[in-house]
Amino acid sequence: MSFINTKYGTLAVDEKKDAWFVRSLQKHSTQIDDIDLVLQWISEDSIVVDVGAHVGLFTIPFAKKARHVYAIEPNKDSRIFLEKNVADNGIASKVTIFPIVIADATKNFLKSNDLPNAETQYHEINSGVGVIGQPLDAVVDKVNFIKIDVEGMEPEVLRGSSSLIDRWKPIIFIEINSKALHDHKHKRSDIEHFF
Repeated sequence: MSFINTKYGTLAVDEKKDAWFVRSLQKHSTQIDDIDLVLQWISEDSIVVDVGAHVGLFTIPFAKKARHVYAIEPNKDSRIFLEKNVADNGIASKVTIFPIVIADATKNFLKSNDLPNAETQYHEINSGVGVIGQPLDAVVDKVNFIKIDVEGMEPEVLRGSSSLIDRWKPIIFIEINSKALHDHKHKRSDIEHFF
């Protein structure tokens, strides 16, 4: 376990499973710049959903500013660190963590690679035990801001959030990994066409 100090808080991370993530934060990650950008769209009354919360890099500053954050993280290894980081940064009362995949319908998913935790991908399975997937529409009832970083499942997340998006018109920040989109048989245009 390593501890990384950021301008938004301290993160405990698995230096072996997330070596590139640790190096990125030590050098000044562009994700810190992204956080600086998106925080201007979040107020103290905001309800934020962090889909693909990983270890809490975005969750922590969101919770320090917003009224409440719903952090979605299906990867058990990442979620252990997310829970620790939320507690250690004193924001546990403002964060609800869901151990699920956000999808376009209720389904089962299985972790499908041995990539670093931040790059974990999930694929639907027809039978067997995996991680439950649910539409965001079934998980939360209000949202002002959504951050999505789900390694290729962005179109499913958007489809499963369509009622929330139509009702609340949240600001949406999406990190796109083109290779992961391709692995899920999607294209960037699938995301663009949603809007």
